[in-house]
Amino acid sequence: MIQRFLISSFFMFLMLLFVAPTHALADIADFNVAYEADTKGDYVKAAKFYRKFLEETNPEEAGAMYPSAEWVLGEMYRDGKGVGKNTKEAIRLFEKAANGSDNAMKISGLFDLGRIYQDGSDINGIDLVKAANYFNRCAKLKDQTCKNMVAMDSKFPEVYVALHPEKFRLAKKESQPATLDSAINLVNNGKLREALPTILWWAKNGNGDAQYILSDFYKNAAPDIRDDDLSKGWLLKAAESGNKTAQHDLGLFYYNTSFNHETVPLALAETWLKKASAQGDIDSLNILGVIKLHPLREGVKADPDAAFHYFFEAANAGSLPALLNLGDIYYDGIWGVPSDKEKAKKLYMQAADAGLTDAYLVLYKKYNIDYKKKSISTTDIMNYLRSLWPDDKGKTDIEKIKIQDNPTSKLADTASPKIPETAPPKTVDTTVPKVEDTTLPKADIATPKVASSAMSPAEIYVADSKSVMKLIAAQNVNADSLNQGSAVAITTSKAITNCHVVNKMGVILARVNGKPQEFQISSSDVGRDICIIAISEKSESLHPISETRSYDDLKVGEKVYAIGSPQGLENTLSEGIISGLRDDNGKKLIQVTAPFTHGSSGGALIDENGKLIGITSGMLDGEGNLNFAIPVDVALGILLAKN
Repeated sequence: MIQRFLISSFFMFLMLLFVAPTHALADIADFNVAYEADTKGDYVKAAKFYRKFLEETNPEEAGAMYPSAEWVLGEMYRDGKGVGKNTKEAIRLFEKAANGSDNAMKISGLFDLGRIYQDGSDINGIDLVKAANYFNRCAKLKDQTCKNMVAMDSKFPEVYVALHPEKFRLAKKESQPATLDSAINLVNNGKLREALPTILWWAKNGNGDAQYILSDFYKNAAPDIRDDDLSKGWLLKAAESGNKTAQHDLGLFYYNTSFNHETVPLALAETWLKKASAQGDIDSLNILGVIKLHPLREGVKADPDAAFHYFFEAANAGSLPALLNLGDIYYDGIWGVPSDKEKAKKLYMQAADAGLTDAYLVLYKKYNIDYKKKSISTTDIMNYLRSLWPDDKGKTDIEKIKIQDNPTSKLADTASPKIPETAPPKTVDTTVPKVEDTTLPKADIATPKVASSAMSPAEIYVADSKSVMKLIAAQNVNADSLNQGSAVAITTSKAITNCHVVNKMGVILARVNGKPQEFQISSSDVGRDICIIAISEKSESLHPISETRSYDDLKVGEKVYAIGSPQGLENTLSEGIISGLRDDNGKKLIQVTAPFTHGSSGGALIDENGKLIGITSGMLDGEGNLNFAIPVDVALGILLAKN
């Protein structure tokens, strides 16, 4: 980028030789000396002559060369190349370039100013709002890089709140409607819509508990109400109001966001986690240890000593994940700590005794101990499955390092009263019991129609993947009892899967709208390996498949697609053809070449028009590409018989 602008400026210098006044030529020649020194790596000389050029040259006579020199010298001060590092002077020069007449230099100056305030390491801290303002000015000059930065920064709660202040403050003076406690009582009695105006009033008047409740509400509400940006905005306001749970959650948000966006500063995560830990949030201490150990950012070195300190402090304060992290350190004997497997086992047992279900799995894996010092309940199994569940982006847990919430301390530390995880849809009157939706997908089983135009694989994935869910089920809290598969939503409350995945399991979880939800078997035909599962709580609505197609209408050679979670890789799309239509003693099967593997069971087999034709069921190991699905007719027949 520097070289491009310098070359452009050099050609401008040549033109100015013929048009500039004689007295200005000597001054303009300084730019050429600086440019040549810069290209040769003599930055001290380059900086000297850029300064001389700027001090002695008339900006109007120099034209675009002047802001070019300002910008290049600003980068030298920012990076400490040829001059002492001086961010304040760099900002001054970038500001002059940004406010000049040359469009290219405006873009460069504004972009560099945005990055300085976004990073914040060389100034008085991060200022995402100021950074966003610079990127926005740059984007208005039609620079795509700046447009990308604006799109990303608008997802930060600080920027969102600054851009939409009217959503977080009272538009006019309003009298207090009721106490916050009375509003929470309404929520607990299912009268959320009555409570919202009161909660909103308290939130806009700076009550951290009300702000956190609103953040939770907009995060977990029904799809027609959910607003992630508004949720994060209220989370920021709650954190600024001193709510330690909000500070913990905001720190974790920035840490998770930094995985995928290199411009998101880890310092933001550490700032909020330190504020939460200062108020006694022990899980924040543990996560600070994780950050020190796994910064996961290029150029940021791990700090094992600091990590061990955080883990030790958190474990002594009662953090169960920190106990597991310390146990792993002693078990492996890393970072200068001698290996001590007995000490590690005691730490794991301590965490298990306190109720951390992940500790049972660790003891089973590392010591072959089926640790049952306390009785295993359905809740234990549920917590165990949730501890294994990856986050919304499909990432698995960080190897060895546990950052999940402490199941015992989290409840005690929560500053805000409990609110239901979601709100009813706007069209539902909460005073009337909700009737279960048993509307089935539209079936295409009538007389043959003219074939509709085939959809592309991308179109099929967009249309149908939201109806397919990753599913895990377990009988106990060890790996031997764990099953993994998929399920296909056919109503807003029920889904189809294979019985061999869920039958006789203590707990069944599937991901709905990014969150694991519990399901129960509603009806089944074990002989045909089809089970209908129903969501246990009506807090989330499933996304049912829109259309189905009968087995009798299928033809060998048709193109088909499978969506499932092979090896736990959620919602994977594969392609093939129908290679056979089988009838095994009255049990019809669809044979396909679309690849299946473990975890695909219970997934969707879809034709090229996006219609569900089968439930992926199994394959013949070691026999080539021989994969089978159960016709959707069978599953719908079981559901209709039950209804």
